[in-house]
Amino acid sequence: MHGLRSDEAIEKLDKFLSDSLINGFDEVLVYHGIGTGKLAYAVKTFLKSHPKVVSFSDAPPNLGGFGATVVRL
Repeated sequence: MHGLRSDEAIEKLDKFLSDSLINGFDEVLVYHGIGTGKLAYAVKTFLKSHPKVVSFSDAPPNLGGFGATVVRL
């Protein structure tokens, strides 16, 4: 998602989550980077409203830390 505008990133994230659900995943890792924090904020705002997202949290340091989000579906 690096280098994408928030609206482009959310569109790709929505498709990624749909594809992940279709393929039976119950957890995915989303890399959005740290940067200014705008993209991470947009991702987390979207995840809060997604009906299939059970929970989400920052990734552990070995998987990207604040630059990635673990999403449970």
